[in-house]
Amino acid sequence: MSENIVGPFGSGVNETTDRPEDADPTGSTDTWFQPCVGGAAGTGTKVPAIWLNKVTALLRRAIRGMGVTDDATDDDMLLKAIQKTVRGLEDKGNPALGVSIHDGVNAGTNNYKLRRLRGSGLTVAIDPTTGEIVLTVGGDAVSLAGLAPVMMIEQRRANLAGAPALTRNAWTTRPINTVLKNQISGASLSASQITLPIGTFRVSFLGTASNAGHHRTRLQNITDNQTLGFGHSADSHSQTGNNDSTLNPSSGICWFTLAAPKTLELQTYYASSISVTARMGDTEDQDIGSGNFHVDGWLEIIKEA
Repeated sequence: MSENIVGPFGSGVNETTDRPEDADPTGSTDTWFQPCVGGAAGTGTKVPAIWLNKVTALLRRAIRGMGVTDDATDDDMLLKAIQKTVRGLEDKGNPALGVSIHDGVNAGTNNYKLRRLRGSGLTVAIDPTTGEIVLTVGGDAVSLAGLAPVMMIEQRRANLAGAPALTRNAWTTRPINTVLKNQISGASLSASQITLPIGTFRVSFLGTASNAGHHRTRLQNITDNQTLGFGHSADSHSQTGNNDSTLNPSSGICWFTLAAPKTLELQTYYASSISVTARMGDTEDQDIGSGNFHVDGWLEIIKEA
């Protein structure tokens, strides 16, 4: 219920509920009240009802425009309206989780909203003096695993085991087989294939080859038969007169978004006129010690969103 705030009222005051029409001010120069000369009546500026009505209207619009409750006995109505222009955003977050989300309306026209915060230990607040949005990071509560989880995979080969062969003029699936770390919910590795959930990803990958002449890697979306990223071109040629070969990698990076879960493979293509067996790893099965292994390829997958 509204009240008569700021306006005149009382016995003998002669107030009205119909506001008199404002007069059009003459000129563009600001004018001021002047005091009586020597205290003599009638020598100072008269206070017209139009001016008093204008001041009353300005105060009412400021108070009610900021949603302050009408209360004719409250001397802080204007102060509350001013404070709301600086701090008028209500915390919609969950303090127990260390996350503050402010969603408020200022004067019914300016909407301030922070829709989502990822990760724990993030606090958003409004500076009561400047009105600025302040983001606070809560020390150990924030981690890369929470902000950008990673999946790390290797193509491992046991000591003295031969490297897998490549098929000439075709894309061959690389036998990635070991998950070093998986922080991505819904991601998995099975039978040399990676399953990724919905999201946006940044991936780095590498695959070695020997006796392969010209070769390159790619990250392939098997579900949709779509190439997500190519590695750089490389050459690995046989050495004349022996079974040795240069061992060069092809590496690449890519960025993509998946609207649904997909199955991926790391693949290698090679084209060579030499009649030797190309391999995804070293041609010589060097003894590197019992229990050790070769790393012939790898991927690092980071989920950004």
